[in-house]
Amino acid sequence: MIKSHNFNLDHTLLSGQVFRWKKKNDAWTGVIEKTLVRLSYEHDVLEIHGGGRGIENRMSHYFRIDDGYESIMRSIKTDSLMSTLLRNLRGLRLIRQDPWECTVSYICATNSNIPSIVNMIENLCRRFGEQLEFEGEAFHAFPSPAKIAAADIHTLRECKVGYRAQFIKATATRILNDETIYSRILNESYQESMDILVSKTLGKKLLAGIGPKVADCILLFSLEKMQAFPIDTWMLRTIVNHYSFVIGEEYVLSLEAKLQFGRSLPPHDYSRISMKMREYFGRFAGYAQEFLYYNSRKQGQLRPMQQKRPLSV
Repeated sequence: MIKSHNFNLDHTLLSGQVFRWKKKNDAWTGVIEKTLVRLSYEHDVLEIHGGGRGIENRMSHYFRIDDGYESIMRSIKTDSLMSTLLRNLRGLRLIRQDPWECTVSYICATNSNIPSIVNMIENLCRRFGEQLEFEGEAFHAFPSPAKIAAADIHTLRECKVGYRAQFIKATATRILNDETIYSRILNESYQESMDILVSKTLGKKLLAGIGPKVADCILLFSLEKMQAFPIDTWMLRTIVNHYSFVIGEEYVLSLEAKLQFGRSLPPHDYSRISMKMREYFGRFAGYAQEFLYYNSRKQGQLRPMQQKRPLSV
């Protein structure tokens, strides 16, 4: 049992950060590493079933109960839209995910939608993860880098990950051969961490399938870089619609012209926009990003829309 009045389990697990929690009736079931737990939240109390000794501490860490929530909310309350979202979505928290699981999840998220992401990850876990049971239901732990690195491409593709199979396998092999990557990033600055994740050697990426947006998700959701501000197509629309004054009105016009016909957002534009949003919201910009993103999902703005000048990342 964990007491916290600054917590909303539904907002947090539905906000698009994680993809493996399942809700049945009023309870959520999920796997944290190899631990299966069922959660419910009522009257400021998070009830935890399963998990064994020490599970309260692990869940407090996972849901960032140690964050100074009120202080963070004050720091990102920069405008009327954010004030409204902080009030309407109160209790939404960022999650501390396992970095390896987060990496694969967001490689799967490239050029995809949430139902497809869920399906890809579930297929990988069923094929390569350890089976777990809870009250007669079967679940699977997330597969280790060793399991994925040893898999052949054909078997990975059978998990419906498509072209991402080669990226997932190559990144698993890299992490298996250098297990210090994530621990090194924890001790680096935001920019140095970004450079590690997207770096190349002799023109070849060290971590396949990881561009700036995927890197920002990994940094924000698993590696303590709270200023990271991931920008996908839908977040870009939100920025253009509500924060053009931050990135510059004239720049927005040039950006829309540049991105006609569904062209991708070039890396230098991604870096510029992300930097402007980080400067605007400050050291907890990632929290602001998640409120904006979840609000877009709740309003149905994440469905593909017909536009004369589509914006894409």
